[in-house]
Order: sequence, then C-alpha cells, then structure tokens
Amino acid sequence: TPTGHLPSGSVATSKSQTGALFKIVYAVASSTVSANLASNSSSSELTVYKGVTWDFTTNNASGANWTGTVKLEREYNNSAVWETVHPVVGAANKNVTVSGTEDFDDAQYRVTMSDYIAGTCDVQLSIRDTSHIGIVEITSVTSPTIAIGTVRTALGGQVDTTIPATHRWSEGAWSNFRGWPKTVTISPEERLVFSGSRSEPLTSWGSVSGNFTDMKIGSLDDDAYVFTLIGTGQQNEIQWTLPKKSLVLGTVGGEHLLGASDDNEALTPTNVQAKLQTTYGSENIQALIVNQAILFVQRGGLKIREFLYNFESDAHNADDLTIFSNHITESGIKDTAFQRTPEPVLWCVRDDGEIAVMTYERKQNVFSWCRFTTGASGKFESVAVIYGGANNEDEVWVTVKRTIDSSTKRYIERFFQRAMPSDLDDMKYLDSFLTYDSSATSTISGLTHLEGQLVQVLADGAVFDNATVTSAEIVTKLDSATTTASTVQIGLGYTSILKPMKLDIGGTGLTTTKRINRAVVNLFETIQGEIGPATDTVNTLKTGTSTLFTGSLEVSLKGGYSREGDIIVQQSSPLPSTVLSLNLDVGVYGD
Repeated sequence: TPTGHLPSGSVATSKSQTGALFKIVYAVASSTVSANLASNSSSSELTVYKGVTWDFTTNNASGANWTGTVKLEREYNNSAVWETVHPVVGAANKNVTVSGTEDFDDAQYRVTMSDYIAGTCDVQLSIRDTSHIGIVEITSVTSPTIAIGTVRTALGGQVDTTIPATHRWSEGAWSNFRGWPKTVTISPEERLVFSGSRSEPLTSWGSVSGNFTDMKIGSLDDDAYVFTLIGTGQQNEIQWTLPKKSLVLGTVGGEHLLGASDDNEALTPTNVQAKLQTTYGSENIQALIVNQAILFVQRGGLKIREFLYNFESDAHNADDLTIFSNHITESGIKDTAFQRTPEPVLWCVRDDGEIAVMTYERKQNVFSWCRFTTGASGKFESVAVIYGGANNEDEVWVTVKRTIDSSTKRYIERFFQRAMPSDLDDMKYLDSFLTYDSSATSTISGLTHLEGQLVQVLADGAVFDNATVTSAEIVTKLDSATTTASTVQIGLGYTSILKPMKLDIGGTGLTTTKRINRAVVNLFETIQGEIGPATDTVNTLKTGTSTLFTGSLEVSLKGGYSREGDIIVQQSSPLPSTVLSLNLDVGVYGD
C-alpha cells in the first residue's frame, strides 16, 4: 500500500489523529477515452474505480461500415491479464451503446479491435463520476499542516506534492481523536448500528441492510444511514441500543424508538424518525431484552426500569422494579447480566462490590430482590452469563477483586449450578473453592489463590474445622483431630440469611410489643441451619438426620419481646438449606 505526504492544507492535523481516516476528493485525471480503430489496435486506458458507472458506444466513422471484433476489456492490479467485459462483432452497420458498473475493484479499461477486415470504428468509453473519493489513514503528524498517511483507497494518482490542496475532504467519524461508538447492535432491518461517539454523542450510524461492513450512505432503501437526535431540548447522549419492532435508544434524558415515521414501514435513509417514549434517562450500561420487556438502569444507577409496551395507553411505560426494595441498589449499579435458566434472574454488580440479584418472572408478578457478598474482602467487579452449562443451566461468571496475602488479586470465578449433586461429598457451598478428589489424605495443597485466608472445609460430606491456608496448604481436622478424607471442598465461607418483611398482624403494628414463641419451618433438601430473632440469637434447626431433609420442623424460640418482631433463618456452614415457608406463633401485647 503506498504512503506519502498529504497535500499541505488539505486537512487540519493533530498528533492525536494518528490512525484516523480521511476522505479526500479529487477530480479524476481523465473521464473519457475516444479512438478511431481502423486496424488491430487498442485505445488508451481509462481508470474506472470501484462503484463507478461506465458508458461504452461504437459508431461508424465517416458513415462507412466497419467489420471486425471490438472488445471492451479490463485488468486489475496492473496484471497485464485482460478480460472481456463486452464484445461487439461488427458487420453491416452493427453498433452498440451499453453501460455497466465496476463492482469488484479499481480497474483499467480499454477498447481493442481484432480480426479487422475493413472500415473505421469510432469508439468512446466514459465514466459518469468526474471526481474520485480516496481514503487515507494518518500514520504520523509532522506539523499542524502536514501529515503522513497510508492510502487505503486509491486517490487516482493524485498523491503528488505538486498538486494543489483540495478543499473537498472530510474526517472519519470515529478515531482515537474523535472517539468511538459506545454501543453496537443489529437493527430490525438487519443493519449493524453504532451509536454515541465522544464527538457525536447523539448520532447513530446504520450499515447497509444485510451488509454489516458497508457503511456507504445513499438514498436507496437499503443504503446506510446517519441519524442525529435533535429537537429533544437537551443533550441526549446515547447510552445503549437494542432491537425490538423498532430500534430502541436509551439516552441520558429519555428512551426513544428509532424507526420509520409510520410504524408499519421499514426504516430507510430518507424515512427515519426518533419518537420519545419515556423520560427517565439511562446509565451507560447495556440494557437487556427479557421476553417482551427491556430492563435498563436509570440515570443515577439506583433503579432498574422495565421498558414495556402498554396496550391500554398505546405507548411504552418504564416501571420501577426497585420500588419496594430501593435500598438494594443503594451504592449504585455498574454492570448487569441476565440468567434465563433454571430461573430468570437479573444480576446487578453494585459500585461497592456487592451483587444485587432479582428473580424476575413478569407473568407471575415476581420481582424478588436479594444481595450477595463474598469473603477475603472480596468485591465483585463485573458479571456475565453464558448460555447452557451443566444440566442446561446458564453459567454466571464474575470478576472478583480480593485481598490475598496482603496483595490485591483479581479472579475469574463461576457460580456453581443450582441443581446440586445428591451426594453430599460433591456439594459446593463455598466461594473461590477448589475440590480435592483422590486418595485419602489430611494435607491439601495447591491453594495459592487463598494464601493466608481462613477457609471452610467440607470433607467426605462432613463439615470439618476451619483452617488457615499456609504455604498454599491446609491440614484437615475434625474436632481438632487431624483426619483424612478423599473428597474435600475448600473455600471461603459465607452466611446465607433469610429475613422476611415486618410482620403484618393487624392493628397499629408499630406500637405493639411482639414475641415469636414458635416457628414451623418448611424445608426442602436441607442439612442443618439456624433460626432466631437475630443473627446472634438463634436456635439450631435439628433435622435428626445427616442426609438431605425435606419436611417441616417446629422450633421453640428463645427470643424476648420487641416492637420489631423480626425472624431470621440462616446457614453458616457449607451445606444446603432451602426454606419453602415459615409459620409463626406470635404473641402481641399492647394496642
């Protein structure tokens, strides 16, 4: 690919524009070739650039018929290999007028006469474009008016410092200098759509329909387009895009539908319109399509909204899904992902490193929130979902920042599948865990990633003593006695806590004193657990078995009197615990 100096003054240059593309327009060196062919000979050559339309005619010179074979030919890349584009066998006043378009590449065209017998054939070859667009990539900048570039699309032989500067140029929309689009999606018309660069934050660029690499703008229905949000009354920087029936744009100030002016028509370069739907505004976090709805983070990062068409109002609404749990996102959301199986769950990484999780089942009116933390001063930084893991469950992956042995580490970790194995040896209820599965031993090594951490141990299905990782090893102990095991899970422990909402017992609940006397806990495949009015005042859930227990347990509680009347169920050991329901015997005192 040739390189050269761009003509002085042809572009305004800055060192940060290295890598930028510039479109430079020059008049073509020649647009017509004519010749009188009266022997086996050829015309001069004409450069026909890719995408340019040509016209070719033959006539009788001086009114006399010609006899012979005239061919319109072309070659690529100076190969000296000429191919026939259009042949004309002349006899008895046979002449032609034909047109075509060079679709493959820049080429050299010529007209040849062969098998000549008599007469003179007047030929003319011309192109319809009298200017040519070339593309140059800036490779270095030597001064405010001079840049060196590499020619990406031919300039028509005009790279010559003796050629005057041209005022017909434009800078590419995207570069390190101008910025790059922050969003990309595929539109309903099968266009690759980019939106929201630093220099043009309100602009959306759509490719040719069905051709994601062609961004050539035109007036045909399937040509590429450029659209800028105007008339909204504010700086509506585009934050995310998603395809529904129309392209949905989430901006700083509102949520728009980008499509044709008529909803029953397709978007085209000459028929494109943005229609404002809601005015909550969005964070720069990719929204998520969940069946008929779009879930997005509202500007400010504290609310998840559900963008959904409402038939009654014939418009889109964006209801707040955190309205009953606004504390759950109190530090702000910075990343999201959606898990579809085994249950529909929205994962939201918070700015403080915790994860807010919402079980989302719209048809059942289920919008249930909880939150996750992790040990070793761990902070979640991002989340992603991969479809179809073990048992066809979606895999949830996270990046976690941990402090290990006084150093900051970042790990890629995956949440274990919801469908746990029935064998207790293989259950995984630990963070950042590793599994040892071999001959019985009391020394487990290979724990460098947890150096210096207090870890929990599940060995051969039993909860062993906690241990501290030293020199990447632990010694397994049960009741302080060194004990061997063949299947061992080692990782960071955590406490799962279930705390229902305040009790609704009628009357003026805030002024009454309450005491929970008994609880009937309905469990599913559970081993152990604790229940009580607070995390430090609990009773053990005794299932009476060391295997998975499903059924109800009645527990007498030892809590005192309080206005709150709180109840919690928790699991601090690396064992399963699922609570299906709680039935409480509550004593109420006061009005």
